[in-house]
Amino acid sequence: MADQLKKFHISKRASGEQRLGITGLGVSGFKSLVAETKVDIRRLTLLAGANSSGKTSMMQPLLLLKQTLEAAYDPGALLIEGPNVSFNDADQFLTRIGGPHETKQMNIKIDIDRKFSTNLFFEKQSNTPIDLVRSIFSGEDDNYNLTKNMNRRQMVKNIPGYNKFIEFFADNKPKSIEIRLQRDRCFFEI
Repeated sequence: MADQLKKFHISKRASGEQRLGITGLGVSGFKSLVAETKVDIRRLTLLAGANSSGKTSMMQPLLLLKQTLEAAYDPGALLIEGPNVSFNDADQFLTRIGGPHETKQMNIKIDIDRKFSTNLFFEKQSNTPIDLVRSIFSGEDDNYNLTKNMNRRQMVKNIPGYNKFIEFFADNKPKSIEIRLQRDRCFFEI
């Protein structure tokens, strides 16, 4: 997914088309934002509202992603104690769904250039760190629905072009093909 976005931005730059960057943000399961709350982002976007209305709660998930990606090491799915945002534990920002021992989930949706979106689903079980459990990428031509611990059959079903990828390697006769889904910080990679 990151490679597709990079190719998209390089081709846009070469053709002289204007890049918009992040054009929308949706957050749910973060602090008081239980249901998805969306903000369209334009050249000038102001977040205004009463105290405790969720302005900071809209921006902090984006800052969590930023500090996770900029860390000099792989801090896991999210770096929760960093230079931009600092929490002692994910329990401080995750909305509780169910009782105190139930699963807690957070979703961050980022729209890019009004053509792509990535939807990241994080989850924390009791006594475990927060983890990326699902990622949905939607683009002009492709949609990917990736989940933690996906098997080969699920990859074939959910990843457009997967079979062509396998055929390419089969034609080039490698000794073995190992394709797996793994987490790279706050994203999945194949």
